[in-house]
Amino acid sequence: MALTEAQKKANAKWNKANMKQIAVNVRKEKAEMFQELARQNGTNPSAIFREVIDKYIEEHNNNT
Repeated sequence: MALTEAQKKANAKWNKANMKQIAVNVRKEKAEMFQELARQNGTNPSAIFREVIDKYIEEHNNNT
């Protein structure tokens, strides 16, 4: 089911207040291969990045 314009606006507002993008530059060939392998394994690059970030923070945050 498609989102209404109001839902899109609400999502955009929430994302602006609560989310931040992290960019990385990689060679085009590697990016395409990564995206395809993620798809083949039933996931996507964003999910993989979030998992890696969470694990990294858990392993390296001495304040917990």
